Amino acid sequence: APTAAGAPPAAKKQKQAGGGAPAPAGAPGKEGEEALRNLRSLHRLLGDLEHEMKVFQNVSLPIGDAAQELAHGMARAQSADPFPAYVESKKRTNLAIASEYDKLKLELDKSYTQQIQISEGDLYTLQRSLFNVVHYHARYVAFICALLAKKPAWVSENKYSMVYDFVESDYPFSNDKVDALVNASGLLSIIQDDKVADQFHFDERQKGVLNKCYGMLTRFEDMLICIVNLGMTIDDSIATLLKTYLKPAMESPGGAEAEVVQDIQKMMNEISQIEESLLEGLPVSETATKGETLGILVFKAVCQAIIWFQVEFYCNSFVLSEYGPKSPPILNPLQSAACCLHISNTIRKTLFQDLLYKTTSIVQEGEQRDKENPTPVKHSS
Repeated sequence: APTAAGAPPAAKKQKQAGGGAPAPAGAPGKEGEEALRNLRSLHRLLGDLEHEMKVFQNVSLPIGDAAQELAHGMARAQSADPFPAYVESKKRTNLAIASEYDKLKLELDKSYTQQIQISEGDLYTLQRSLFNVVHYHARYVAFICALLAKKPAWVSENKYSMVYDFVESDYPFSNDKVDALVNASGLLSIIQDDKVADQFHFDERQKGVLNKCYGMLTRFEDMLICIVNLGMTIDDSIATLLKTYLKPAMESPGGAEAEVVQDIQKMMNEISQIEESLLEGLPVSETATKGETLGILVFKAVCQAIIWFQVEFYCNSFVLSEYGPKSPPILNPLQSAACCLHISNTIRKTLFQDLLYKTTSIVQEGEQRDKENPTPVKHSS
C-alpha cells in the first residue's frame, strides 16, 4: 500500500509517543510539524521532477491543440461534459493510427513473409509511417490529459487508483474511462520479454541502451509515485498549515514562527510555479484540488515519457544515442515497426480480455439474480 513520502520513521514515532513535556501554547504540535514536513518533501520532489523533465524536453505533447479541440467539440454539442467530445477525437485519432499500422504491416510482410528485399523507398515509407504513428500517439495521450484536466475528480477517484496504476504499470491495464494504459518502462518490458525479444533481433549495443533506458524510466516513475503519495494528503496538510501557522501569523504578525511562515509561503509559490511550468498550458479545472492537480501533472509526465521513448527508439535519438543529439533512432525501421505492432497487439489483447471478463461477469450476475428471484410459472386454467 502506498505510504506518504516524507513521513517520519516508525522508531521516531514511537519515541514521540512516549510522553515528554507538553507543547507550549500556540506551538504547531505534531500535526503542524508533519504537515510542514510533507510540504517540504513535496517542494523538494517537484524541484527534482522539474530537473528530470529536462531529459524529455525534446518532446512536447500537443496539449494546446487537444484542449482546443475538446472545447470546440463541447461547443458543437452544446454540452458542458467533455467526455463525448473526447470520444469523438479519440475515434478519429485511432483511425489515423490504424491506417499507419496497416502500412507498417504491409512493409513487414514484404520483408519477412514474402522475403522481398526491402528498397530504400520502402524504408523511407516505413520511417514516415513510424513518424506518423508517434505523432498520432502524442495526440491521443494529449486528449486524455485534456480530458482529465476538465474532470479532476476522476484523478482522485478510488484513492488516485488510476494514476497509481498508470505510473506502476509494467503491463497494460484496462480503465473504464481511458481504455488501456501502460507506462514507458512497461512498453520496454513488453518488447524485452524473453518469449518475443528474439524476433526483434536486438544487437548488443541496442540491448545495452534498452537496459539503460529501463533504469532511467523506473527511477523516474519511482519519483512520480512519491509525488502521488504526497498528493493524496497534501490538501489536508495545507489546511493544517493554514490553521497552525498562517492564521496565527496573520493574527499576530512578527511572532516566533514568522520565519517558518515565510518559508511556507515561499514553498507554496514555488510549487505553483513548477506546476504551471510542467503543465505547459494545460487548462486544469478551477474545481481541482492541489492533490488532483498534482495527479494530473504526474499523469502528463508519464505520457510525455511514453512519447519520448517512441521518439528515441523509432524516430531520432536526442539522449540515448552515443553519437550525440538528433542521431538516428536506436532501432532500425523494421525493428521499430515490429516492436510497435507487437505493443499494439498486446494492448489490444488486454482490452479484449477485459471486455470478456466484464461480459462474463454480467451474465453470471444475471444468472444469480434469476436464481434468487425466480420468475413464477404461470399455469393455464
